[in-house]
Amino acid sequence: MHDFPDHRSHRLPPPAGRLAWAMLGAFATLLALIGFVLPLFPGPPFAILAALCFANVSSRIHDRLARIPFMRGAMGHWQRARCRGWTVQLAAAGWLTLLGLLETVHMGVDFVARRIRRR
Repeated sequence: MHDFPDHRSHRLPPPAGRLAWAMLGAFATLLALIGFVLPLFPGPPFAILAALCFANVSSRIHDRLARIPFMRGAMGHWQRARCRGWTVQLAAAGWLTLLGLLETVHMGVDFVARRIRRR
């Protein structure tokens, strides 16, 4: 059994706040869709942000997201402490560093390949 609070302890913001969360969620969804099409623009972080935004709009969406193990941990920690855990921050920094290094290597290989083709 998980220690994630149930929907009764999840308070929704007032209607104006829910509208703001819905608009932010829609914008994050748009950025996620753009990120899935453009190769250098990250899509998954915006998809996760959209899911978290929409979780503040509806208790039903919140409950569905709470059943996903990855989201349960992040949402539960956020609900308890109102901040991300250091493990989440460390994992995010590690992934961003790894992706940056891979992109740098890819650009270097592409640069060398173009030089070789010109000769």
